[in-house]
Order: sequence, then C-alpha cells, then structure tokens
Amino acid sequence: KLWKKKADSCKSTTNPKLNRLPPTEEALIPNISRAHWQLAIHYSCMEPDPPAGDPCKFGWTRDEQAKALNLLMLPTGTKYAPDAVLKSTRCNCKASQCKTNACSCAKAKMGCSEFCGCGDEGYTNECNNKWNENQYESDDEDENEDEFEDEDEDNED
Repeated sequence: KLWKKKADSCKSTTNPKLNRLPPTEEALIPNISRAHWQLAIHYSCMEPDPPAGDPCKFGWTRDEQAKALNLLMLPTGTKYAPDAVLKSTRCNCKASQCKTNACSCAKAKMGCSEFCGCGDEGYTNECNNKWNENQYESDDEDENEDEFEDEDEDNED
C-alpha cells in the first residue's frame, strides 16, 4: 500500500526508481538466504561451536584474493521488476470502467492493477479491462476487441 501511495503521487509518465521497487522473487530469495545465515551466526556468537555452514550456499561468493565475502548478484539479464511495474502504466478510469482504449492499461494491452485509479485488478464488476488475468474467457472476445479499436483514442476518462 505504501508503494501504491508513492506511485500515485508520481506523474504517470515517470518510471519508479529502482531502489523504491519491491524486490522480485529472484532478488528476494538470495536476500532471505543471506539474512538467515547471518542470523544463525549472530544467534550463536556466544556458543563455543558456531554453525559451520558454508556462506557460499547462502547467497555469498568468496573472494580468495581479498579474503572477503561478497554479495551474490543477480544473473545478467534478470529483470529488476515485472514488466508491468517497469512500464508503470496505470489508468485513472472512472466512467468508462476500463472498457475502451481511453484506458491506458487496456491500450497498452495490460491488465489493471491495484495501482490503477479503478483500483480493481479485475476482482469485481467495476473494472472491465479484457486484459485482466482473472477475467472470464468468453466467446464474444472478438466483439470486445472491436470495441477497443473503434473507440476514439482522444476520449478522456
């Protein structure tokens, strides 16, 4: 909710700063592993025999030359955030209920998210964006597609 509040205060044309994005699963798991290993070491600091775990199995790499441990970085090509977040497209639909190309999410062929003005994510009847993942599949999908193409793109929400 905090990220949504910050995202709402930004202009929709600006991308969020990477350091303010929630971590992806690819980044979160190594961070949890490192924290787990560090916590085990800290909790056992007063023990005569601390755990003998290998830090390289917990999100660290060993630099033999510098005699140091370094963070295991994300592999090259790993995205820092999902495409939808990086594009930071969000609508502010009220009247059109995301049915038309006036909806910036539908126009970008993306589903609405909790960051959108409709605030719906497709869970209720308020948002009718056909790109929402949890919208029901229907036989008249082609009719809906024509509706998006026929709408005047200059029409505001």
